[in-house]
Amino acid sequence: MPKHHNLRQFKHGISSITQWTGKEYKQMERVFMGSISGAVPALAAQGAQALMDFIYYSQFPILDDDDLDHMDRLLVQFHDVKDIFIKHGI
Repeated sequence: MPKHHNLRQFKHGISSITQWTGKEYKQMERVFMGSISGAVPALAAQGAQALMDFIYYSQFPILDDDDLDHMDRLLVQFHDVKDIFIKHGI
């Protein structure tokens, strides 16, 4: 992947990372979403984004009611489209 000043390059992949900071996770999410955009159906990308955002929020040390409501919406959004992953073998 060409270098870009706003994208982190994971030279050794992400499998070896045992603990993520919020910043690292968002950097990985940016790379991941950029990688799958256009390569999978739009609904699959939306489902992946919702699930990744849900995971990101779940790492917050403190969650208020608005955060929990947002997480509920993200999870519903993922479940609404999750069949597309099975349908396309993703």
